[in-house]
Amino acid sequence: MNRVYAFILGFICLGKSISAQELFPHNDPASNIPKGVLGIRVSNEFYKELNQTRSSQIYRFMFGLSPRWMISQSFSFSNHHAKTLPQGAILDDGNGGYYTHGVKKGGKYPYGFDNFLMSVKYRFLNRDGDHQHFRMAAMLDFAGGTEPHDEAESSLVMGDNAGLGLGLITTFLKNKFAISLATSFLLPANYSEAFTNVEIRYDKAFNYNLSMGYLLFPRMYKNYKQTNVNLYLEIMKPLQDKQS
Repeated sequence: MNRVYAFILGFICLGKSISAQELFPHNDPASNIPKGVLGIRVSNEFYKELNQTRSSQIYRFMFGLSPRWMISQSFSFSNHHAKTLPQGAILDDGNGGYYTHGVKKGGKYPYGFDNFLMSVKYRFLNRDGDHQHFRMAAMLDFAGGTEPHDEAESSLVMGDNAGLGLGLITTFLKNKFAISLATSFLLPANYSEAFTNVEIRYDKAFNYNLSMGYLLFPRMYKNYKQTNVNLYLEIMKPLQDKQS
């Protein structure tokens, strides 16, 4: 199932440069954090599913190796999945095939570790001008985890799948406005249960993420310790995602 997620929010963060509007919560820009700097980001998600409150947290640690190279490591935890596929998760479609959307909503699942994600980013293009820049970077992602994901949305970031990802990020900043386009090709790993002889195969997927940010405050910088207030919009969409 394809979905489009759009977020239009006021975003408060601590920034040390005019490019603070590139600090998108869900997507990376082509810029890197400075060499020798450790960045920590925590993402939280809560929603109600019938009588169950679903909770998901992602802890991300980023480190700048050089102006061009950055590495990051993410760990995700949630109560979105059972430790094994629930009974009735795989159903016969009556035509010689099977599908996995037989899971009943509102099931009580334990809170625990979902997966980890290791990312390497290399910024290979940098064009700086007066109050503007254009940058491009390549991303390589590796995710590991064993949680059974019964939906067809291939995602390495949200703790849903293990696998490999290769992406390209393009970012343009002009004065107080920044726009960034990230495209990625995902090769998710299959999920299997040896004791039940069950295997879910996730097909390859192509994702694109479009992010835009505008710096609202401060109107004029007096020092680098000032709090930044940003308005941002992010659109995330997976394509060609299947499972069998």
